[in-house]
Amino acid sequence: VLENGLSTLLIQNLIQTKEADPTEQQHQDGAVDSSKDGVPQDDRSSPDDEQVMPDHPSQASESSSTKCLCALNVNVGFTDDLFPGNAHFVEHLLFCGSHKFPEEDHYSTFLKTHSGEHNAFTSAEDTNFFYDISVPQQFEQSLNIFSQFFTCPLFKKDTIKRELKAIDSEFTNALQNDSWALMMIVRSLGFPPFSNFGCGNSSTVHNAFSQHEKESEAQNSAIQDQLRTFFETHYSSHRMNLILMSTEHSLDEMEHLAQTYFSSIERRDAPLQKLPFPFPADALPMRLNVCPVRELRNLFFFFPIQWNSLTEYKYQPIRFWTHILTFKSEGSLFEKLYEKGWIKSLDVSSQHSLSHIDFYCFEMHLQLTEAGEQHEDEICHYVFQYLHKIRSEGPSRELWEEAQQLSEIEFNHYQEKETSFDYASMLAKNMTLYEPGHILSGPYLYFEYNEDSLANVLKQLSPDNVIIISQSQRHETSVDQTEEHYGGRYSRNSVPNEIFEKWITEDPNLSFQIPSTNPYIPDDLQVYEVPDTVKDEPELLHSDEMIDLWWMQDNQFRRPKEIILFSFLVAGQSTKIMEHLYSQIFLTSFSQMVSGKITHAQKANLSFDLSIHNRGFDCVFFGFSQKLPLLVSKVFKELNAYSISEDDFPSAVDQIVRGLKNYQKEMPVYQILHKADNALYSPHFSFPELLEACEKIDFEKYEEFVANWLREVKTRVLVVGNCTKDQAMELMASAKQAIPKQQPPGTIERPQIVKLKKNTDFFYQMQADNKDDTNSSIVILHQLGLCSTQTDLMSSLYGKIVAAPFFDQLRTKESCGYIVHSTPMRKHNTMWLCFLAQSAERDPTYILSRIESFLTIFHETLCKMSQDEFEQHKEGLIQNIMKQDDSITDVMSRAWKEIDRETLDFHRRERYRDALKNISLQELVSFSEQLPRKSRMILQLFSSNDKDKKGEYQSQDPVHRNKEQVYITTKEEMAEQKKILAKYPMHFSKF
Repeated sequence: VLENGLSTLLIQNLIQTKEADPTEQQHQDGAVDSSKDGVPQDDRSSPDDEQVMPDHPSQASESSSTKCLCALNVNVGFTDDLFPGNAHFVEHLLFCGSHKFPEEDHYSTFLKTHSGEHNAFTSAEDTNFFYDISVPQQFEQSLNIFSQFFTCPLFKKDTIKRELKAIDSEFTNALQNDSWALMMIVRSLGFPPFSNFGCGNSSTVHNAFSQHEKESEAQNSAIQDQLRTFFETHYSSHRMNLILMSTEHSLDEMEHLAQTYFSSIERRDAPLQKLPFPFPADALPMRLNVCPVRELRNLFFFFPIQWNSLTEYKYQPIRFWTHILTFKSEGSLFEKLYEKGWIKSLDVSSQHSLSHIDFYCFEMHLQLTEAGEQHEDEICHYVFQYLHKIRSEGPSRELWEEAQQLSEIEFNHYQEKETSFDYASMLAKNMTLYEPGHILSGPYLYFEYNEDSLANVLKQLSPDNVIIISQSQRHETSVDQTEEHYGGRYSRNSVPNEIFEKWITEDPNLSFQIPSTNPYIPDDLQVYEVPDTVKDEPELLHSDEMIDLWWMQDNQFRRPKEIILFSFLVAGQSTKIMEHLYSQIFLTSFSQMVSGKITHAQKANLSFDLSIHNRGFDCVFFGFSQKLPLLVSKVFKELNAYSISEDDFPSAVDQIVRGLKNYQKEMPVYQILHKADNALYSPHFSFPELLEACEKIDFEKYEEFVANWLREVKTRVLVVGNCTKDQAMELMASAKQAIPKQQPPGTIERPQIVKLKKNTDFFYQMQADNKDDTNSSIVILHQLGLCSTQTDLMSSLYGKIVAAPFFDQLRTKESCGYIVHSTPMRKHNTMWLCFLAQSAERDPTYILSRIESFLTIFHETLCKMSQDEFEQHKEGLIQNIMKQDDSITDVMSRAWKEIDRETLDFHRRERYRDALKNISLQELVSFSEQLPRKSRMILQLFSSNDKDKKGEYQSQDPVHRNKEQVYITTKEEMAEQKKILAKYPMHFSKF
């Protein structure tokens, strides 16, 4: 602890934390996001698509670098707001210059130059800032810049006006998001400040200062004063936690850095406010019907729990009951409801927790089927009867100790080196939640058994302490209230006495089983010795016309775990739309079914994921090496025996259809990126095309397809981790078990990328389907040609240098949208330079003109760049290229790219590093000069507000004016262009 009360945690060695599970699907909106309903788990047009270049090979070299990390958590959040969005507004402004470093983009530009990233967030109780930097020599200067946020921020009036527009855009982006709407509905039911509107927008800010004329000098001054007052009140050193992580600095050096740059932060001794419990006891139970934007069928149970996490985390009652309730084994709640055909999934999570008032919101989320919607009362009855069963038996010490054993194995043996700034951010938050000795282990370990603590939480999972939310478009005509900020529509209902009495009375006709002992818990955590003859790259152990087996034993991380990837290439899947749909129906339904069969394995940190791509599907298994083959055998046994009955078939089809319909309600930028794939890939099925084809789905034709589908298959297997060569060879039997009737496939073609005509700009102008979304979007793709060492490196170097000024100019200075991004982008075996934006204020045509103007000015900047600055950018990119593998997931991912592309360049990184050293500033300037001459695919999605802005574009750039322009407005015109245009070669070059 520094003299000013700021708490610090200094970490020299890389931290052991949970490795990123390669089988986990990430969902943007958290626990209540149901966007995955019916949508393919992997919507890549090709496994080769990337936005980060260049590739890394499968192993880190001796000269590989690691990142320095910093995070600072301030124990202040939107529950401290004096006006809606107060804390969030201050978070935005701290990035925008200090007295010592007044340039608004100084921080972001400095980090980008040295291959760093940064982010921040504001929650109910905390504001968290974090970043990384890949050049250790610049860590001290980054801390010098970063620390000034908390000592002397500027709060300039013109910056405040611009950042208010950014916050407005951030808010507008979420208006069609059902997760945000649902969250705010739940918050609005509670007492302030739990019900505070944390994001804020221009309306709430101007209304808070309505005593002054809108946007007048007096109002602007009042806003500025309030923001500064909030900062000076709450940004006190004693409410801050600092994390510094580095392998290049000693603990003494980092202590010196902390003292030097953070001791000057002022201690203000502002007390933490005491907050009321959010929900009055007499308001519950409560039922809500919510009408979402998308076609969702969800049932939520929100239990407000009074639980002191600061003193009782050692007993882990929340984790334990989550562990029990999410079992999907025989006799479980999930199994009973799934067998009835009422639910697709069951998850338990937490939201809206407030440690200052001992509040925790325990959430159960059930994704319903169409039949399940008709039986919501019965589902509620089952939920409460299952909880009654658990309460009647009381906490099981045996199951708690089993969970404790799993947590210890997970923490001690499942962890990997972690260098992400997200982890630093989490640790900074953990410093407020756990004792000093438990900052790393607190989220994982079960420390002590305490029956009273377990029983106290379980007692509150009851029918008289719940908010039940039915989220479905069938409530369209019955909802009668609208939440004032995100516009979520809902109705509030009481629970009839006769139904409540059923919930609290034991039903003798229902029987449940508490989970049994877990057979997947490993009892052998041996790490095998690696023979000297083993290479530091994948080795091909077997290859024939049906199966290739690659193996790579881990000699870097030395953990008792492995990853096994089975990739099944299926003849014909990518070329016929009905076969594509039928395969998705089968695989999506199977994936959901099998999750209920492998629940014990999942609890034991073994995981399985099935992802669909245009040439077939992949199965990835991950976890402790001793038991992983058991899971592989189980899944493939189920796959071989799986079928969908005629009765269940409509539900499986419905899930696909709803997912495709929901695509039209996604953020415009996501929609337009999918449209870009549809424009560039051949073949490629767009979501509207798939939705139209769904009308032709027929059960008999589906069965005929399935009977013959997996006949011509090429299987590729990659094993990485704690696995000997002999053990890897044994997986050949598993591969054959998965597809027992396979025969040598014919040609399995890769997709091709269209080759835009030289000196031509293709404009694909579209009208948004969602009339309620005011956001428009634009994506500009500069065609750079086939991937090669030179093309990859030039696009990466240019993309690295342009990113920060592009964001600063378009987003910060010109307010062209909250989402503004630039990146080199690989499409199959071609490289493109991508610029994109989404805005509710500016139409796509205007943004296009501003991007062109920016690139002209940026070229002039490159021409004036000093050699020293250029070398700094090159060094930063080299640090990225040579970045050390953080986990065997990284090892597997990089190795698989080479295998999947058939390039087998497992030491690509070293080649790229050496080639980059020889690239000159003049070559980069020449690349920039030629960029306007490149053909472009310009995709514009116009909102209903901008529908009159479509039409021919008159560029102010003479180079662009001299290009031919092709305008496409319909899918038929797009299909015709794809037929006319030449195609790049199908296969990758070994460059």
